[in-house]
Amino acid sequence: MAGTRAAVIVDRDGVINDTTDYLTSWEMFHFIPGALDALAKLNEAGWLVVMATNQSVIGLGMLSREGLDDVHARMRAAIEEAGGRIEQVYLCPHRDGDGCECRKPEPGMLLQAAEDWDLDLSRCYFIGDSWRDIKAGQRAGVTTILTEGVEDGRPQEQLARLDTPPDMFVPDLAAAVDAILEREAT
Repeated sequence: MAGTRAAVIVDRDGVINDTTDYLTSWEMFHFIPGALDALAKLNEAGWLVVMATNQSVIGLGMLSREGLDDVHARMRAAIEEAGGRIEQVYLCPHRDGDGCECRKPEPGMLLQAAEDWDLDLSRCYFIGDSWRDIKAGQRAGVTTILTEGVEDGRPQEQLARLDTPPDMFVPDLAAAVDAILEREAT
């Protein structure tokens, strides 16, 4: 049975924070300019926001689950202090090649969010900076938004890896939020 709620699902690395390498501590976490305000703007407009993030740092033994939970608790506290909220963080701790159903480009985390939050995926958006994010969103049936991320030249590399382009392509999370709010206002 299809859910009834709409939501915005966001990736973490390259969308909310500027670390695209393996993030192993809170000290490495730096919010992308405008990300905190964008998340607050979504919440103020009544959107449910959840996160879906691949975190192979756990599977690779670079960070414990407890350490990652601490990073996410601090991230969520900073977001709440700025007026936003991420209701839940979905993460895949597996490495490439582990054959799990949750590691993007598989849609497992998005499907789990739909089940947990009674989401109508056809009314949801997924904002990411990687072909993996877009492919997972497409497989789940959500509207996909690709951001430029934080590395020069990266958007073309990401677009080249997709058979089907994202529904939208924008510079960053702030622009993605503006596009969602504008689209939903019509």
